[in-house]
Amino acid sequence: MRRKGEELDSKNIYRIYKTVRVTMMVWACFTGERIGPLMIFDEGGVGGDEYLEVLLDGLLSFVDDLGKSTETLETISVQAESPFIFMQDNARCHKVKEVLDLLKEEGISVMVWPAQSPNLNPLENL
Repeated sequence: MRRKGEELDSKNIYRIYKTVRVTMMVWACFTGERIGPLMIFDEGGVGGDEYLEVLLDGLLSFVDDLGKSTETLETISVQAESPFIFMQDNARCHKVKEVLDLLKEEGISVMVWPAQSPNLNPLENL
């Protein structure tokens, strides 16, 4: 038991370790039938240039895999011009001109999505 005035004596002080908050950005994609790539960025958020690389490496490679023909001699499949809609929130890096131009050039439709709505994002639940 400590006496009055001894609160800050070293024998009465106990170390407490607190965790440090870690910020990272996670990007992933999926369809109703397939899970796509998962990318983790330890440094936190990304800018427009980094996000453009994410789309080139992650999204477009996934779209290419989805588009590969699974036809056999007995089956012919017909695919719509834009078979899916890409969903992303309204983060600054998503609205960079180069990103929007890439999506348009690739014929990728982007869903209109309310800003800062993680509760509506199905990826948060996946």
